[in-house]
Amino acid sequence: MSIETTVIQNDGLLSLNEINEPQIAEISEKIQQILTKRKATAQKPQEILQTLTHISQSIKILQNFHEKLLKDHQTDAKIKDKLVQVDLAKLLTLIAEQEKIWQNLYQRFIRQTINIAGVGLSGQGKSTALKTLTGLSDDEIPSRRGKACTSAQCNIHYTDKDESAIVNCYSKKEFLEEIIHVYFDVLNVTKPNSLEEFAKNDLPPKPSNHPQQATVEAIYIHLDNYHRYFDQYQNSLGKKLKIYREQVKQYVSRQYNDNGDTLINPECLAVKQVDVFCQFPRLRIPQICLVDTIGLGDTRLKDKERLIKALADVDFILIFRFPQTDRNQWEDRDRELFQVAYDALKDKLPLCNWSYVILNHNGNNDVRKNCLDLQRTAHEITSQVNQFLIANCQNADEMNGILTQVLDYLSQNIDRLDEQYMLASYQSLNSFYLEVKTQLQLARMALEDYGNIEAKYPELRNNFLKNLYNEMEALREESRQEQEQNKPDVYFKTQVDSAIEKCKTETGIPSVEELESLKNRHGSYAAAYARAIHQMRPCLLKHFHNVEIGLKESLEDKKIKVANILIELGLGGLTEKKGSEFLKTLADKIPAPSENLRLGFQFISSFEFLYKGIVQSIIWKEISEELPSDPNQMPLLPRRNNNENDTQLLTENDAIIFNLQDFHKKAIKKSQDALEGLAKRLSETGTSMIEEFADHITRSMNIEQEWDIFLATFRSQIWNELKQLEDRNHLKQEWITLIDNIISMTLL
Repeated sequence: MSIETTVIQNDGLLSLNEINEPQIAEISEKIQQILTKRKATAQKPQEILQTLTHISQSIKILQNFHEKLLKDHQTDAKIKDKLVQVDLAKLLTLIAEQEKIWQNLYQRFIRQTINIAGVGLSGQGKSTALKTLTGLSDDEIPSRRGKACTSAQCNIHYTDKDESAIVNCYSKKEFLEEIIHVYFDVLNVTKPNSLEEFAKNDLPPKPSNHPQQATVEAIYIHLDNYHRYFDQYQNSLGKKLKIYREQVKQYVSRQYNDNGDTLINPECLAVKQVDVFCQFPRLRIPQICLVDTIGLGDTRLKDKERLIKALADVDFILIFRFPQTDRNQWEDRDRELFQVAYDALKDKLPLCNWSYVILNHNGNNDVRKNCLDLQRTAHEITSQVNQFLIANCQNADEMNGILTQVLDYLSQNIDRLDEQYMLASYQSLNSFYLEVKTQLQLARMALEDYGNIEAKYPELRNNFLKNLYNEMEALREESRQEQEQNKPDVYFKTQVDSAIEKCKTETGIPSVEELESLKNRHGSYAAAYARAIHQMRPCLLKHFHNVEIGLKESLEDKKIKVANILIELGLGGLTEKKGSEFLKTLADKIPAPSENLRLGFQFISSFEFLYKGIVQSIIWKEISEELPSDPNQMPLLPRRNNNENDTQLLTENDAIIFNLQDFHKKAIKKSQDALEGLAKRLSETGTSMIEEFADHITRSMNIEQEWDIFLATFRSQIWNELKQLEDRNHLKQEWITLIDNIISMTLL
């Protein structure tokens, strides 16, 4: 049976032929070849999706840096001004758009079917046409004029086995964000944070005096349905339900009671999409999927967006238009529908390459005439579609003929269309990559001067060396003046004075009773006298043992002065130690090539007197001259006082004690004089130590280069500001590395 219609194609007319079974088999084979080729092509979109994911993750890391830098009060105002110009949030938005494009492309290429969608305003015949093609009834695909029938997308797959259906419900997150929140946004009221909060609380009052009050009231009715029936559909959210084919209607269409005020199938509110599997009565091609899209014309929010999203995943669309008997003109709502269809793949494929308009007549001659009128005036409504077919959507032969022509067209052109789609996607991707590079170049330039340690270090190094020379020369001068004043070393003299006082109070001279005991024990006064001298000598010597503390303190004082100069100059950041320990630590830290600098610190840190050798030799000599260890060197015992006018004879005991006291005074005096002379020489030794150290670290050949190596090695520990700059420089390097990695990922 021939189809009584014409098709406008370019400038000529084409007659539709009767359905031919061999032709269908040939088309089926071609489509299978296309699907096989598509599957291989899907690898590239998959790789690009992976790249976009990596770029997105990297930009999010960069965005965290970006926000941290903007919040940091130490970030320079000029740098912040540059950072503000970097719009990383925009890039993330663009990435999400690209991910949608390439995800759609990937899904298109891995599909095992050619998807053909019916599109139209409510009651225009799309659901009727799909029932005609698939053999389904109104129980599966509702089609009532005057009211939106399809409220959820229905994908109809060919099968020769189990005729069933799968209901895919919204997840709770999707339902909250894509459905409920949208209504609250339109009503301009505070959104619930969760579905539980939405169900528990009353709805906000219905807006009044709105410019589009009728529309708002219709929207409010939909929201009221979601709220009123929540308990009846909430358990379906997030689930997939396998149902009988005859149950499809209750999930894809809202059904009300006779009064129209009670929804009798609330479970449909949770449904996102239904997949139906059935045997097509005529076109038994397994690679076909017919898509019954949601019908426009209702007041459900975001239906246009959902329709655009659905159309982006199909290969061809049939746009249905049913002119009533009293209307033969295109309307604004038609223009709006064409725009929706165009937006689905705008900039990817021209609408004329993947769509037909079906002007639906129901066998009524007046309606057929109106179809012809619309066909003749098609240029008035759109330039995007150049094929308008007139057919009765209830006629199986006509609808199968149209579908056959669609499949024949796709079998011959889908390779070209896929290449065009892919090319347009690449062009979009290139534009995105260009924007990425533009924003990242701004990001790179924003931190050019951030953490510029190389510009600051020379200034700090030069100031350090200048102050080092000044401070060391001042210390030299101070030591020289002390030496010229011929003053004894203060620390050493203090210990000597303390020793002398102990010698005076703890003399070691025996009492008369003790002396008598010694005589009795050793047999004579001469032996007792010798024994008393021997006991006095170690008693005096022990009082001078602590004099070495003064020697150490004297030397340590000078080392502390040197250490404090270096600590104040900033080297204190290298260690918490002080004095000679500080100098020793620095000696260990100086790099091996810096021979002069290391020698200087090793010299001063290890410099010390042979304390006991010096003191003991001096004290022993002076005391032994007065209190000899050899009895033969002892002076004779005097019999009288030294006072010539006093002729009184002394007892043996008194004479011995008198002599011992006299020897004691002389020994102390000679020891004191000898050590005070040593104290003056110690001042000279300390001065020489400072002079030699200063020569090593300030006047050696190439010493400034050695300081430069040392200071550069530990600069972030020496100067806090360089530590901050170094931290910033590390962040900048991480920032630049991240940017370079992202840019490298944008190279196609």
